[in-house]
Amino acid sequence: ITQRLQDGKFTVEACRQQYVLCGKRLRENLANLEAVQRERERMADSGKRAAVVRSLKTTDQPWRYIPEVHQWVHDLARPHHRAPFLVLEGGSCLGKTRFALAVYGPERTLEVTCTEDGVLDLREFSREHHRCILFDECSPTTVLRHRKLFQGTNSDISMGLSTTCIYTYKVCTYGVGLIVCS
Repeated sequence: ITQRLQDGKFTVEACRQQYVLCGKRLRENLANLEAVQRERERMADSGKRAAVVRSLKTTDQPWRYIPEVHQWVHDLARPHHRAPFLVLEGGSCLGKTRFALAVYGPERTLEVTCTEDGVLDLREFSREHHRCILFDECSPTTVLRHRKLFQGTNSDISMGLSTTCIYTYKVCTYGVGLIVCS
């Protein structure tokens, strides 16, 4: 049955019906079919998103040159004990997030959406891959709560996703651009 799915002769629904009729290893086979269907949907969605990104790139205009932002990027390259972070503040729909993603490029920027309770999830951060962390919808309270992180020091900072900090991990933001959008 699985071979017929791989050959394109059966749909996922047809395979599901055949496995039910067969009855052998039903749970495992149905779980595998669900995984195949989810992965196919993810791949199709990924392809659609890539097409949208390509389409939107043709409409993008170059960003205005802001000397303070370029000076901030230049200052991060020099050794420092504490690094300043960039704050982009303004009304809704002004393009703050898109501008912040354009500073280092969307592929080199980790976008973190801040929650109301101030918990920051930086588990996806990789020093080798990311040059910048964008904290979108970040409040001043969140910055104050995580001030050691935002200072950009050359030390590991323990981050946790629970109040008990049972699931902690270490992050070092030295030399990484930190942009706060609010």
